[in-house]
Amino acid sequence: MVEHKIPEHLVAAPICTAAKAPELVPHTPGYYGIFIDDAYALPKPFQSLLVQRRTKLIYIGIATRSLYKRLVEQDLLHQGASTFFRGLGAILEFRPPPGSLAGKAKQNNYRFSVIDTTTIRTWIWEHLSVSWVEANPALKEVETLLIRKYFPIMNKDHNPAPVLELADLRRECRIIASTAVSGTDRIGI
Repeated sequence: MVEHKIPEHLVAAPICTAAKAPELVPHTPGYYGIFIDDAYALPKPFQSLLVQRRTKLIYIGIATRSLYKRLVEQDLLHQGASTFFRGLGAILEFRPPPGSLAGKAKQNNYRFSVIDTTTIRTWIWEHLSVSWVEANPALKEVETLLIRKYFPIMNKDHNPAPVLELADLRRECRIIASTAVSGTDRIGI
């Protein structure tokens, strides 16, 4: 196995608001970080964890093809499957419509209602910032090293200090979304 070291330029990448990201993020491969502007914008225990860890970094990701598609379209706008967006929605106390995944093959990819998704997007624009570094190729091993070094609260894989409360919230959302409901229970969803 090849030994990978975290390149210095990944640590010192510039930051912009999430609202500006659609204008600035390139369509190239690379790595990215998502930061919260104020830890106290998150509910407990997540704000406490950030304060304890002395960081505003909440997520590290990789885009093997396009930073724009992965970071902007999937993670910030939730126009495709996004572990980050689903986790953030759960932290912010949103839940998917009951039974919305019933009978579907992918039982992890729950989504929120259109209204909730819009509310989460607005929250993202108001409270998050992003940073990225172009890298071609973007190597999974480097992303893993970054996660192991900084242990962001929203990364579950390769994280030496995963947040169990987040895992519980994600599990709750999957159960709600995968549990079949009767036709009358779906009114108003």
